[in-house]
Amino acid sequence: MSETGFRESLRRLQMTLGESEDFNVISIPIPGRAGTCRYRIATAMDADAQAFYDKETKYVISRVQKIQAVLRSLVTATDGRTRGGKIVRILHRHITRALEDIADVH
Repeated sequence: MSETGFRESLRRLQMTLGESEDFNVISIPIPGRAGTCRYRIATAMDADAQAFYDKETKYVISRVQKIQAVLRSLVTATDGRTRGGKIVRILHRHITRALEDIADVH
């Protein structure tokens, strides 16, 4: 299977299991093999899963911060009276609020 095919299959499995509260696909880095992981299905109670969830949460927060920066630029670049400008402002407002709520938790 090509890497693209593998990634797509993995994404579909993650999406399917993501609808369940019991299972998820986690990645575990392979020591001594930078950038390579093994994947397995885990429950929320799994010890490996907690480390994975912590890492993924940090990654998602980082991505949301990047999205916020892009949206900030789009707010400046778009007319708030247009459909696109309104959508950008709605997204920026909600992303900013989510990051503020997260900051309150930390």
